[in-house]
Amino acid sequence: MYRKPALIVCGGQDASTGFAEPYGLLAHYPRASYAVLDRAGHNLQFEQPVLFEALLEEWLDRVMEGSGAAG
Repeated sequence: MYRKPALIVCGGQDASTGFAEPYGLLAHYPRASYAVLDRAGHNLQFEQPVLFEALLEEWLDRVMEGSGAAG
């Protein structure tokens, strides 16, 4: 079990890996955020950059809080 902050982001229209299977990982990552971005496929960081970056920044905030480096 991984007990640190995690982020699982999937594209709703990802024809390569899909979005349903990664949901099963949540049992192993109790501090994970899981998001499915609509209007995004396998390149969701380019297809939904604003939303992707907001999720990434929130995850980084949680990582920093856990490291004691938050200011």
